Amino acid sequence: MTMEGREAKHIALTKLSENTTFQRRWPEIFKHEFVMYFWLPEQEFQLNTYKHSAVYIPARIFENSGYCYCNLEKADPAESKCTFCGDPLMNVIQNSIDQGKFLSQMTC
Repeated sequence: MTMEGREAKHIALTKLSENTTFQRRWPEIFKHEFVMYFWLPEQEFQLNTYKHSAVYIPARIFENSGYCYCNLEKADPAESKCTFCGDPLMNVIQNSIDQGKFLSQMTC
C-alpha cells in the first residue's frame, strides 16, 4: 500500500468513526468494509479498481522481530503476529478472503 493509500484509508476511517459510538465503532467500520469489498462485488457492483503498484513496507519490519508485518509493535517479539493480526476474527476474515466468499462465522 502506498503512503497516499494509507493516508486515504486513515481519513476514511476517521470519517466513519465520527458517526459511531465508541462501543460500536469497530463493528460498524468492519460492517462498512464488508459491504464495500465483499457484498457489493458479489452483487456484481463494480468498485473503483484503480490500484497502485508501489508498496511501502517499513524497513524495521525486516530488521526488528518486535514488529508485525502490519507495522504494529508485537506484545511478544517471539510471536509471529501482533495482537490485532493474531485475533481470531482476523483468521476468519483471512479464511473468507482465501475462499473468496462470505463465511457463516462472520455474522454477528
